[in-house]
Parts: sequence; C-alpha cells; structure tokens
Amino acid sequence: MLGGPTVPDVVRKVFNRGPVELGGGSSIVNANGWDASSGNFDVDWAPSMRMVVDLGNLDESTWVTQTGTSGHPYSAHYVDQLDAWAAGETFPWPFSRGAVEQGRQEELVLTPQDASSG
Repeated sequence: MLGGPTVPDVVRKVFNRGPVELGGGSSIVNANGWDASSGNFDVDWAPSMRMVVDLGNLDESTWVTQTGTSGHPYSAHYVDQLDAWAAGETFPWPFSRGAVEQGRQEELVLTPQDASSG
C-alpha cells in the first residue's frame, strides 16, 4: 500500500484498495502484524503472496496474491484476488503444460517487433 506524507493523495487513491478487515497475529499461519505499542491495531504488514507447494504433485499446488494478477490499477485483474487473500483462500497453481493449458482462461501473446520495421 502506498502511503506516507510524500505520496500525493491522488496517487494513493489510484493505487490503494481497501481498507480490508484482517484477523490474525504475527506468529500464526496467514500472519499479519501491527504495532501494539502505538495503541493502533490496524494491520501494517502482511505477506503479499501465500502459496502451498505440493512437491509430490506440483499440479496440486495453490497460491494467492494480496492484490491481483495485474499491476495496472485500472485492470479488472488489479485486485481480483484481494478478497480471497483476506479470507485465507487460494487458487489452483498448475505446473505441467497439460494442467496449464487445461486451466487457462485467458492468454497474452507477446510478439517481438523488429525495431527497424517501424
């Protein structure tokens, strides 16, 4: 989350989402933290991604990211995982080519362009 006095309010409004209600503590699964000495119990740190990797079957692994799968704040995917992340949920994380192709919902194809052609 962007914050602090040096970040213009308009920038914070574009990039930040929330607030999001979170429970937990600093020494448990799905850890989140706060500064109890300040008397403020608003979460001020949390993991940006959670994953469970099944080393016996990588296609059974799961993950979730704090925001979403896009870094563009006006994309539908900018915070498409935030609610699931806050709820402690995860999504399939396919590994093998077959599992990736089966789970694919969208595909972005990047095609290099010769700089001399225009």
